[in-house]
Amino acid sequence: MLNRQWRSLAWKLTLAFVMVALISALFMAFLIDWQVRRQFERFVSERYESHLMTELRNYYAATGSWRGVEVVFKRSQDPEVERHGGLRRFRPVLLNAEGQSVYVMPVESGPTSGPTAGDEQAPHIEAPILVGGQPVGWLRLRLPTPTLQADPAAMDFLRLISRTIGQGAFFAGIVALILGIVLARTLTRPIQALTAATRAMAQGALGMQVKVETQDELGELGSAFNQMSSDLARSMALRRQMTADIAHDLRTPLSVILGYTEALQDGKFQGSPTIYKILHEEAQQLGRLIEDLRILSLADAGELPLQRTPMAPGDLLARAAAVYQAQAAGQGVSLQVTTAPDLPFVDVDAERMGQVLGNLITNALRYTPAGGAIHLLAQVHPRDDATASRSTGSLSNGAGGQGDPPIRTQVLLRVEDTGSGIAPDDLPHIFERFYRADKARPSTGETGLGLAIAKSLVEMHDGSITAASTPNQGTTFTITLPAVGQVSHP
Repeated sequence: MLNRQWRSLAWKLTLAFVMVALISALFMAFLIDWQVRRQFERFVSERYESHLMTELRNYYAATGSWRGVEVVFKRSQDPEVERHGGLRRFRPVLLNAEGQSVYVMPVESGPTSGPTAGDEQAPHIEAPILVGGQPVGWLRLRLPTPTLQADPAAMDFLRLISRTIGQGAFFAGIVALILGIVLARTLTRPIQALTAATRAMAQGALGMQVKVETQDELGELGSAFNQMSSDLARSMALRRQMTADIAHDLRTPLSVILGYTEALQDGKFQGSPTIYKILHEEAQQLGRLIEDLRILSLADAGELPLQRTPMAPGDLLARAAAVYQAQAAGQGVSLQVTTAPDLPFVDVDAERMGQVLGNLITNALRYTPAGGAIHLLAQVHPRDDATASRSTGSLSNGAGGQGDPPIRTQVLLRVEDTGSGIAPDDLPHIFERFYRADKARPSTGETGLGLAIAKSLVEMHDGSITAASTPNQGTTFTITLPAVGQVSHP
């Protein structure tokens, strides 16, 4: 269990935060310590330089030359500096105005006439000595390394600084550890919730939801999971309902067929045209249901073959209207076709699209009373470039040349009726399989799959289908299909 905790993302994130903080703190501690030592060295040197420069300036102003200047160096030794190495640590060198060496502090004792070997290459500071605004010489102080090793007070000061920096780095590490744990838990808590919800879903608890507390990538992940979980739960509910509906729709005609065949076999009924007709109609109902299920399964698998050819939208509507014209007239319903001029062609399978329009017209006839009307319309609708780029046809515009760009339009096919309409609560579900607004499920010969099939077939044509309805006023189904460039003339 402990090994598993150490392998967790929370511990890895915590360790990462702490490592970054500690490395940064140690680096800053090293940099600050180095800078403090370096600047402290310079401060000690500059303090001595300032004191010695004043003495040398006064000496030259009084004597007019540098002869006998060694007495200044002996007299101006700072007690604090001299106590920890004196002038010999800085190896002061006095140069005249021409840059010639006048005096060099000896290493042991006694003056020298020039600098010792290595002084020119050693780090040093150099400043002009001004008398009356004119340079009369130069003072050079070497910055030996190290300069403070023999100075207990300076070393104590630097140790105090180093200790303070170390304590700061230690407390920074503690703060980094605390913040790392807090941040790691903040980042991993949504992931742990998602993991628990996923395991629950794997055990059958569909529809699990997680709390989304942020708007960042983890929040988006949680929202996407919630949407997926809801869709999966709804999909499973629809699948169970579909299974029950299929069983119901199969059982009803089978019960009729089995009842009549058993009665005929037992001699309770004598065969008659009426009985044979009933048996035939129930068998046809079974055949329609099986065929609808086959089409849906092929469409879901992407294996339903389509024989697509460019076709005029007006011809599609005219063919569908011709099939149902007699039925509409028998019901006292007006069936009309209106086509906009100069419509582009659509690339469709005429038989499958005829099946879609037939399903819509059949629904319209079922719910439109005598004296009502069904209107089939075809028109052009502009679309944006992104949509057009996915489905524009390869045919050229009839008005342009071979190299003209395709017409970026969509064709809308509408089926409008003046029937009873669809209730607002039912409208979002009408394209679901086996969904019927009439919960009594009347025996009208319908399978409850017509609109689901229509939706699948339209989507296979790279289109979409929507519905709008007002109760007691009518319903409008709109099919949107990508257009190809050739223009049809009604």
